[in-house]
Amino acid sequence: YNIYMNITVLELKMVEESVLFKKLLEFVFENLPELKNCAENLVLQGNLSIMGLLLMKQQTHRIKKNDFSICRYIQSTIRFLWDAWTNEESMDPSTLVVSMSYKEHWNELM
Repeated sequence: YNIYMNITVLELKMVEESVLFKKLLEFVFENLPELKNCAENLVLQGNLSIMGLLLMKQQTHRIKKNDFSICRYIQSTIRFLWDAWTNEESMDPSTLVVSMSYKEHWNELM
């Protein structure tokens, strides 16, 4: 996914017009919500979440108003981010830190 993320950031016009990236966005919308929420899937969930956000920015004009798969995708992305960051494991309650369950895989996501 890293190469697609790089292209999405660096080649805005191409991504905006590309059918390939439209299909990739549809794939993300359909499959991220289906992934089981477990440690083995954290890196894939993170990559799909970020890829979807990057593509949504460029593909907004292609998203159908009645496509409810976007709602499930957004719920999954929010759940991933919500579970990834916590203040309960921080020394300072006003500071968010990566949760312990994500820490082992966090470098693979960066």
